[in-house]
Amino acid sequence: NVTKITEHKFAVKGDSTGTYTVDVTDNNRRGSCNCPQFKMRVLPQWNKGNKSPPCKHIIHALGTAVWNKINT
Repeated sequence: NVTKITEHKFAVKGDSTGTYTVDVTDNNRRGSCNCPQFKMRVLPQWNKGNKSPPCKHIIHALGTAVWNKINT
């Protein structure tokens, strides 16, 4: 479940762990999330210059944003 907060921010409901905030413009437009996986695994890799896939919440937010843009 993804809810648009602002043009670039989304609230993404996790499996059963809560709701996370995603900003799709952070980190050179790769996005950011306040979930533990992003903070502990993804962001440190990005900060080192390594390639790492974003967390699933960023993927869900980006997918929703693209879907809404092409279907409005």
